[in-house]
Amino acid sequence: MREVIEGGGYPQPARRVIEAEDTGPDEGFEFGLRCVLDGVGALAD
Repeated sequence: MREVIEGGGYPQPARRVIEAEDTGPDEGFEFGLRCVLDGVGALAD
């Protein structure tokens, strides 16, 4: 990831990575669980 950011070839994704908030493990778990449950819900529809 560092090479991509420093290389300058992908300015938009690099900016997103640089400006992103560092979340804790609870927020990461909740986000992942929400993604899984949304996927299961979409399959059930």
